[in-house]
Amino acid sequence: MKFSNYNGGERKIAFSGHDYVPYSLSVGFIDGYVIWSDFTNHSLIRADALNGSNKHVLLPNTINEVVTLTIIHPSLQPQVSNPCGINNGGCSHLCLLSTNQTYTCACPEHFSLINNGNNRTCVSNCSCNQHRCGPPNERCIPWSAKCNGVNDCEDGSDEPSTCPNRQCTPTQFQCRNQNCTPISYVCDGMNDCGDNSDEENCECRCMPGRFRCNSGSCLPMRYRCDGYRQCSDGSDELNCGNRTCTHYQFTCTNGRCIPASYECDLDNDCGDNSDENAYFCRNRPCRDDQVRCPNSYKCISQIARCNGFNDCGDNSDENPNQCPPCNDANHFRCNNGQCIPRSFQW
Repeated sequence: MKFSNYNGGERKIAFSGHDYVPYSLSVGFIDGYVIWSDFTNHSLIRADALNGSNKHVLLPNTINEVVTLTIIHPSLQPQVSNPCGINNGGCSHLCLLSTNQTYTCACPEHFSLINNGNNRTCVSNCSCNQHRCGPPNERCIPWSAKCNGVNDCEDGSDEPSTCPNRQCTPTQFQCRNQNCTPISYVCDGMNDCGDNSDEENCECRCMPGRFRCNSGSCLPMRYRCDGYRQCSDGSDELNCGNRTCTHYQFTCTNGRCIPASYECDLDNDCGDNSDENAYFCRNRPCRDDQVRCPNSYKCISQIARCNGFNDCGDNSDENPNQCPPCNDANHFRCNNGQCIPRSFQW
């Protein structure tokens, strides 16, 4: 191993010999030491850069074919200040570092920034079908979690002394008439309690920029008619009208948009099974870099065949009678049948 000046001149041998550099793949330099990866011993080694003394194995038998070596050291880091280190940057909750020593304030779940000129203060944005806990976290919990016998709020405000004697389990809603009904039945439009107490306080307005599901929960408006069921009752995907899917999406018969790669993958991603038209899928050719599964119309990558993983779903892509044998001289067969280069063995 040699060193030179920046122009390549004044070259000198730092150290040599089989014990030092049998097969080096990547080299780094810091604080007068040279560090290199040894392919033969699968190790990371350090030695004095000028004469090879103080040789030390940093990571023995733990690496394999490292071709890029990046050294991270405190002395190499730029000296910058942390704007979030002083008074949390003036943020009421989260201070997030950005580039060029700048930062932005952010809010945890159920909080939003007040647009008051500095965008540093978060306030709770609980909907009217939620209970807002008190300090220190002030998080939002479902209204049905109030008086359920479990302290969901740190301040205990969801379980005040005025709560009636609990007779139902924590996963049930206690009706005013002391009947118990599943929490999922609350605000579903059905009088499950018998006294209609499970359908009270359900009508409310969501915060601006949010959409109200028929079940009463509020979701970001961007979830409305996005092709994915976000509301528990699927009401965010109702009455969406004509929708144009992108070039990278498949248009379902029901109007939903799903990733184009989901078509003919044996999964009912549309919900109406229109992405799994058997006649079309059987007659659609696979791409040049794909092969068809032996027992279905699903196309998988050529490199996925005989790789030890069940990509077809019925393991037909891993049939030992169809997979080529390992070359014992250059390959090692894993317990799952996959062949890997012998150099990958530790």
